[in-house]
Amino acid sequence: MQFAYNAERPILKGVSFAVEPGQKVAVVGESGAGKSTLLKVIQGVIKPSIGSAVINGMDAAAYGEKIPSIISVLNQSPHLFDTTVANNIRLGDPDASDEAIKEAGRLAKLDTLISSLPEGYNTAVREAGQRFSGGERQRIALARILLQNTPVVVLDEPT
Repeated sequence: MQFAYNAERPILKGVSFAVEPGQKVAVVGESGAGKSTLLKVIQGVIKPSIGSAVINGMDAAAYGEKIPSIISVLNQSPHLFDTTVANNIRLGDPDASDEAIKEAGRLAKLDTLISSLPEGYNTAVREAGQRFSGGERQRIALARILLQNTPVVVLDEPT
């Protein structure tokens, strides 16, 4: 597969790989190496100029609006909304029970943080998550993603 934003210099060239269920893959490289571009191709946001990105035998771009039910992405700076911690996590599954939210929080290692908050999971996050550090915001967003329970989880710059 190949992708270029302009015809002069491909960002991705000769990329070919398959990921099997349960397999973990790390894509590493310097800034500008094409990691985020590869993520956009996998999500079907952009189409390769040569070749294809295929998920379960179907072109990634063909999934359209269904892609969030297949791939969850945790970005380096996830957005939190001005509501409670529980509601921010519940965005992953609006029908989730309080117990499911707590389990997702436990899996994301939020136990110590939540126990230190004045109202636990009912504590207000404040606009854009200002109450929390970058790592804490990432863990809250990770709990949201775990609640989504998609087959593919992508951690974009998780550290």
